[in-house]
Amino acid sequence: MQQQRKRPEKDWLQVPMPEPQIISEGEWKAAHGRFDVTQTAYLRGTKGDLWGWPASNLDSKYLLTGLAQCGGSLYVRSSSRKGARVLFYGCMTYHVRGRTACSNNVLTPMDQANEEVLSVLERQVLHPDIT
Repeated sequence: MQQQRKRPEKDWLQVPMPEPQIISEGEWKAAHGRFDVTQTAYLRGTKGDLWGWPASNLDSKYLLTGLAQCGGSLYVRSSSRKGARVLFYGCMTYHVRGRTACSNNVLTPMDQANEEVLSVLERQVLHPDIT
């Protein structure tokens, strides 16, 4: 019975096959460059094992994700109500780890929460009398 063994890279036979590519070589290199940079930002324990997620510098399309928190960051949940899609904010810790990690199972309508936050900012931060 033969055993499978790793061969040194110098013994590999590589055959270019551009036909099945769905993205360009430049896009591939850019994406993997981003992976490499992001990988260095992950928190690690003393033994090198992953210990959390890095803060992302990517913009979110939602106002409060990455900005507000409960037991953890907020996530967005979509639900169909009377034939229309409605978005809600919820606690990611509760959603992923359950009641033992966070007891907040409230889903807040996104439109209402965004309006409230923007209203407070307008009154208390963007007011001409505030210096």
